[in-house]
Amino acid sequence: MRSLPKFLSLATLLGVTVTSSGCIERSLVVKVKKDGSGVVHLRSHVQEVTIAFASSDEDDEKPKMPTQQWLTTITASMGNGVKLISMEESTNRSGWPGFDVIWEFDDVSQLRLPDALLGPKERKKDKAEQADKGDQENDREPAEEVSGFRFAMKSGELMIHPYGGQTEPVAEPPEQTIGAVDPFASEPVAVNPSIDLGAASQQILAAVLAEMRVGVFVEVDGEITESNAKHRKDNLITLISIHVGEMLKHPDAQRKLKKWGKRKPSRSQLQQMADTIDGLEVDFQDPIRVKFQ
Repeated sequence: MRSLPKFLSLATLLGVTVTSSGCIERSLVVKVKKDGSGVVHLRSHVQEVTIAFASSDEDDEKPKMPTQQWLTTITASMGNGVKLISMEESTNRSGWPGFDVIWEFDDVSQLRLPDALLGPKERKKDKAEQADKGDQENDREPAEEVSGFRFAMKSGELMIHPYGGQTEPVAEPPEQTIGAVDPFASEPVAVNPSIDLGAASQQILAAVLAEMRVGVFVEVDGEITESNAKHRKDNLITLISIHVGEMLKHPDAQRKLKKWGKRKPSRSQLQQMADTIDGLEVDFQDPIRVKFQ
């Protein structure tokens, strides 16, 4: 049994925000077809911090895209049969710039989700370490930080194992796939598209983090007929969804996460803790079962 996953670390999320120079909204959706094939759709958008009365040249700057090396390394660490399909610049419902990346996989039982998919795409420290260690060693690093999510398909049932578990091979041929839904698309538009740095620092921090969201979801290509998923809407299953602004409204949230992060609690204990924190939705069941047609 592992302790809390990195996705649930508030300190990690705050680090992502600082690294990104603004508020981040990032979702990772695994879309699965009945034959076990599917796509992984990463959406990442950033509300850049701007200075009032500053030159408008900053506003015209294109969003920072993932480097080819980052994409190559991440794709290799996602498992056998995973292929990069597309990467495009995009904006979310609030007009924040960012990008969409789509990978295709042949067999969900072989899929792995590197932690880096929900963290900063590239850090200055990483660049320096890469120069020292060389490309070959650096390319292996993301594979050592793979989340505990595992998947399996058997008799038309998708099983999601949050912290390991057995997987079942899928022999059926893959079919053509498309992108996944955007779980955050129905959320309200951010109310602060720009931040005045003349305000007090605490107000700036609160504004930056108010609309920060990070999540991991599973979308099935069909209609769910039976599932024990704790957080489900139509054919979308929420594994983790974190709304940092809501969490920061409750001082106990950070204390609880820090406390449990140092332990190795049972899944039921983790679930009980998570259910008491506003802004946090997570399903610790093993397995999460989903039958669909």
